[in-house]
Parts: sequence; structure tokens; C-alpha cells
Amino acid sequence: MPLDDLVRTWERLRDALVARGAEVQALDIAPPAPEVDVVAVEKTLGSPMPAEFRGVITTFSAHAHFWWGGIADKALAMSGALRELGAFGELQWDLGNLVRLEQARRSWAELVIDLPREYAIWSEALAFQSVGNGDLLGIDRRTGAVVYLSHESGADSGHGAVLAASFTRFVIDHSKVACSGPDHFVLEHVLAPTGIDPSSPAATQWRAWLGLPPLTSAA
Repeated sequence: MPLDDLVRTWERLRDALVARGAEVQALDIAPPAPEVDVVAVEKTLGSPMPAEFRGVITTFSAHAHFWWGGIADKALAMSGALRELGAFGELQWDLGNLVRLEQARRSWAELVIDLPREYAIWSEALAFQSVGNGDLLGIDRRTGAVVYLSHESGADSGHGAVLAASFTRFVIDHSKVACSGPDHFVLEHVLAPTGIDPSSPAATQWRAWLGLPPLTSAA
């Protein structure tokens, strides 16, 4: 599947980040989840998971986590985009956390039930990752796209922003920008209307600063 190279990708990222002085947690990519475990979670959630995400959980990994932080380099202060892209990074999904994240998503949705646009964004998603500021990342059940879910909803222009057309695309493209963020104020530097653009000027500059090779394709 498209994520088969993820371990090597994260290993290269780890090495590049460590070379720049970052603290990187041990890479964590668990085996796939047994079908019985997935069914049990879906029963608790009250609905099936989006098909592509379910496929990742059952055929690739039930839990994966990449985290880094702590770069202290004066060169980052020279560029607002680099400073924010170089602040911290995390990418995670975990079958065991889905119920807790969904409880949080539903609580936020209830707070904006009288605001149709904001409520629709919250109510049509499956949350799969928490953000340090209280926001969430989710999968839009209607389109399969990964979207940003801001706890400030209408007050945050990032609420509902598309991060990728699919979950797999998100994992691939977020990894290409070193999993920076995923707070919206960080990712907005590399976002196009269709999601994270690893070939954007800020992403290209960030990858070059890390010593990562130029991208040769959109794969």
C-alpha cells in the first residue's frame, strides 16, 4: 500500500531533525489491528470508520506516532514561516484513542449546534488526532478529506481547512514537510486549497534547511 515506505521516511526525517538539534521521540508504528478490535471500536462509536482509514488500521498499523521538538537555531528566526515550521511536529493515529477523540469532537459540535456551517464541519468528521492547543484533525465522512477542526470554530479561519484529499495523502504529504505542526498557524504556510503542498515555497525552503532532498514527483 502507499504507506509501505513510511518507516524509512520517518527514519530519514528523524536523522535530519536530530542533525539540526531537534529532540525526536522513538518512532512508533504498531502492527495492524485485528478485525475484532476494529469492530468493537466501531460498535462503541456507533458508526463504521471511513473506508480508507479503516484499511490503514487493519492492513498497515493500528497506531503510529512521530513527534519532534526543541530545535533552537538562530537561523529559524530569520523567517516567520521557517520559525513556525521548525517549532514542533507531530503525526499520530491510534485505534485505542478514537473513542476519546470522538467524545471530544461531539462535545465541540454541541457547542456550535446553532451555527450551521461550523456545526456541519464538526458533525461530519471522524476525529483521529488531537492538537496541542485543543483542536483536532478529522476525516470528513462525506468526502474522505482530512480537515482541521478548530475549537474556536467560526473565530478561526482554519476551521474546516482541507489538509489533504484523503487520509493516506495526508500522511504522505505531512511527512514530506517533516510532520510540522499540525496546528493550523503552522500548516497554513504550506497549505494550498486542496491541502498540504510539499512543493510550496515555504515547504521547499523548510526541506532544504533540514537537508532533505528536493522532491522530484507528487507521489
